[in-house]
This record gives sequence, C-alpha cells and structure tokens, in this order.
Amino acid sequence: MGSEKGQKLWEAPKTLAASYVYPFFEFSGNEDLVYLSYEDGWQHLYALTINSKASKLLTPGNYMVEQIKLSPDGKKLVFSANTGSEPEDLDRRHIGSVEIPTGKLTWETAGTGIEAYPVWVGESGKLAFFSATAQRSHLVAVKDGNNTQLLGESLIPTDFPQNQLVTPKQVKFTAPDGTTVYGQLFEKEGGSSTKPAVVFVHGGPQRQMLLGWSYMDYYSNTYSINQYLANLGFVVLSVNYRLGIGYGYEFHKPSGAYYQGAVEYQDVKAAGEYLANLPQVNPEKIGIYGGSYGGYLTALALARDSDLFKVGVDIHGVHDLDGRYDLSPNYEQAPDLDLARKTAWESSPIADLNTWTSLFYSSMQMMIEMYL
Repeated sequence: MGSEKGQKLWEAPKTLAASYVYPFFEFSGNEDLVYLSYEDGWQHLYALTINSKASKLLTPGNYMVEQIKLSPDGKKLVFSANTGSEPEDLDRRHIGSVEIPTGKLTWETAGTGIEAYPVWVGESGKLAFFSATAQRSHLVAVKDGNNTQLLGESLIPTDFPQNQLVTPKQVKFTAPDGTTVYGQLFEKEGGSSTKPAVVFVHGGPQRQMLLGWSYMDYYSNTYSINQYLANLGFVVLSVNYRLGIGYGYEFHKPSGAYYQGAVEYQDVKAAGEYLANLPQVNPEKIGIYGGSYGGYLTALALARDSDLFKVGVDIHGVHDLDGRYDLSPNYEQAPDLDLARKTAWESSPIADLNTWTSLFYSSMQMMIEMYL
C-alpha cells in the first residue's frame, strides 16, 4: 500500500511560458504523466516518468501541438500540428503520433491539405480525422497503416463550385515594431488591373486561419466568404495577428495587447498596407471585416486609419473597453487603476470617433456593391 501522502514529482520552470497549458494533462495508465507546455517557446507534448521523476520533450521543433488523444493502451499519443517539409505547413495542420516510452515520432499525414482532430479507432492502431484541402471542405478520413480512405465524398453537392475556388498563398510582412506577421492571400487570376481588396480579421483571438478550410465551423464559414470575395474579383488577405496561435509563445501572449494597449492592431494595419502596396490593388478601395474580436479590430481600423480602410463590416465586435476595470468599491483599488482605465479607453475604437470617417456597414453585400 502507498503512504497516502502526496509528493511533488516535477516543478515547471519559473517562467510565464512554462505555465500549465490548458487543456491536456493525462496519466497514461503506465508510468507516465503526459502534458502540454510552452516552456521551450512552443506548445509541445512532454512525458513525465513517475518513478524516475524525469521529464522529456516528445514533440521537438518550431511548431505547435493541439487536439491530442491518448491511445487505448496508453502507450501512444496522436495529435495535429502545424509543421511539415514546406514553409507553408506553418499555416496548415497535419497529424502526428508519438510513442510515449521511446519518444519515436511519426508523421501520419503530409502534403498541401488540412488534417485535424485525430482519434484512435478501436485498438488496432487505425486513425480517423478531419481532412480538407483549399477547395474541399472537411470530410472524415480513416487511416489504416499506409492506406487512407476518405468517407462521404459522394455527399458533396454536385453543384458545389470546387473548381472555382482559389488556392490561397502564404504571405508574410512586418509590423512597425518588427514582428513578422503571416496571412493567406486569396486572388483569382485575371480580372481588373486595379482590384479592390479586403482584410479579413479572425475572432477568438486564439485562432489561426489556414491555407485551406478551417477545422472550426465559424471559420469554415468565413473561409468560404473569403473564397466568394476572391471569386468576385477582390484580393483578400486573411491576417493572423498577434494573440493568435501557431507562431510561438511570444506571438500568442504579447504584452500590451487588447485593453492593455492593442499592440496587435499593428499587425492588422500592416496587412492593409501590404495590400495597398500590391501593384494589382487599388489603394483607394481597401475594406476590412471581422467578427467578435475581429469585429473589435475592424472597428479599431476604421476609427484609427480611415485613410487606409475606406469601408468595413464589424460583426458583433466590442467598442468600449474601459468597463473592464469597473470594480466594486468593496475591492481593493490598485494604485495604477486610473492609468489602466486610461489605457483601456485609448485601446477602444470609440476613443477615436473623431477620426472615424470610413463607411461602416452591417452587411457584406453593401460593401461588395460599393466596390464592384
């Protein structure tokens, strides 16, 4: 019998990056605890052997791991990650598996598609996961050894215009403070020599838009909107701004963001300027749209930079942030509370109403009609 006394097996490095990462922490049923940590700057899987108290990194490299499942026998993990043989894989998802005792890492999928949410099928080692491309939205795929079968492809409507959808291109540009920002550029070949353009800003903000259909329903919808706009003749840039996932801890957890300074807005403005400098884009016809957190940043763009963003669609965004510090007088008041409130106000779109001259619409159709 055990002593019934708790003991400390391991202690995280005393850095913010090494803090426990929600949502994965499991006992394998063998000798290991497996968990996620950002301690090396990327969201990775680690295994802690209980008897030896030794911790080891299972997924080394400059990429993030998510959507993890433990095998029925507790000896392997399967997950999705944004890595592969091509630089563009940073903006994709592929499936990997790792043996916990040995650390042997196997990449189960590769290529130009998006694979996500893997699960084990029974105890035979089969895998099932979502599979998509730039043109085809997600279907279930089953992998048995070297054979992969796509399920339900016959259910795609015959009139779904897959052959009309573009393949977005990975682009990167630099924010004013030197941060590298990634995005996906949607553009149909041909058309006008000077095209209208749109920046799409995702919500969350802990999201990442990809070089294909998103594995989340909301962003599957917005991906289809970006394709629709490109098909109409717009150049569309989907920007992955700071606070989003996929580019390491410092990008995901920047200081001075949201109501503490809105540092991530630099990335959105840089996206608009990137479009304005493309030779095929009319710099006088650049719009912006987004929902939720993307709506907040859309409103911030229209308020701060009306000369750049001439029109926008803000979908259920937030506009006044100083209410974040509305505290009961029964609570202890921090000595810098007034400064915090001032910073929150200055991070709000409503603070820049005097310079907001851009057109604000409640529907995408109104913006489309204005520019086409």
